[in-house]
Amino acid sequence: MRSAKRSPEHYGQSFSRRASRTHRCWISDATSPSTRPSTSPQPRHAERYPAMKTLRILLVSGVISAGALSWSANSMAQTVPLVWQTTFDNVSCPDKPGTPGEHWRTSDYFLQTPGKDPCTTTDGIRPHQWIGNGMDDRIIAAANNPAGGAGKGFRHYRGDGTNNGGGGFRINLPAGYSELWGRFYMRYQQGFAWTNGQPHYTKDLYVNVATPSAWVFGIQGAASWGIFNGSTSIPSSKTWASTMGGSTGDGQWHCYEWHIRHGSNALIEIWVDNVRVLSTITNMPPGSTDGMAVGENQNQVAGAGSTPWYTDYDDFAFSTAGRIGCIGSTVLAAPGNLRVQ
Repeated sequence: MRSAKRSPEHYGQSFSRRASRTHRCWISDATSPSTRPSTSPQPRHAERYPAMKTLRILLVSGVISAGALSWSANSMAQTVPLVWQTTFDNVSCPDKPGTPGEHWRTSDYFLQTPGKDPCTTTDGIRPHQWIGNGMDDRIIAAANNPAGGAGKGFRHYRGDGTNNGGGGFRINLPAGYSELWGRFYMRYQQGFAWTNGQPHYTKDLYVNVATPSAWVFGIQGAASWGIFNGSTSIPSSKTWASTMGGSTGDGQWHCYEWHIRHGSNALIEIWVDNVRVLSTITNMPPGSTDGMAVGENQNQVAGAGSTPWYTDYDDFAFSTAGRIGCIGSTVLAAPGNLRVQ
């Protein structure tokens, strides 16, 4: 079930239009100026705008006829329907009585009788585990992404060494999906450090925990964001250091997106801050994605001492229809059924 508050992209305007009659439109390359060409007569082969790839396209009954067509891998887009989302809004995740800005801690569930569930009992946000190391993950206003829906976010603590962290939380999706697009925001605390200046691995999202269909999103090989398919780490071209602008956490929110299919010869993709950094065919586990742990473990944190570092998570969204895009942007998918003349 979706949380009560919808994320900003839910209200985004779709740019699709039913082509019940012939329309004329101009499409320019993503790197070119958006200035529309003059309608005055031009020599047939004139290159008035050499820096632009401007196309005159006739849309007739949903079929595009064009002389040439080029789509940027990072073009931005259409609103897609979501199967699940949360912004940890204040309606679903209200403040505790007498504790402004805080809704829940992992100890509220594991160390109380009866244990208290986070947010609502039917929204798919569930406790994951209790580590018992003094690191009490929590849903708090200080972890809210200001670019997303107002409310709170999830703060996950990580201590020095290997697999030393708080208990995380779990997302239970409404069903199992053999193909899925995901989007979430994550912020590593400013100064967050690793041994030798880079993480060995992280399991920021551990999907289908401990099942034959399990896979992982996080730092997976070459100190880069990637996917672990159950047997092999598949890194992207985007490293921890290039994301943070150095070897330590930058304290800024970054947008992470992925697309996976289950089974053999499966397409997997990753985008970081609206730039696609991985697109490859690989073998993914069979089955489907029906849930995930957020904030599972990592190797090898340094410099925390007696005060653990934190990682914040917010604005999760999932779709079976296509790429969701970062907040404030829309994702332009190439139209299907193209006929090029």
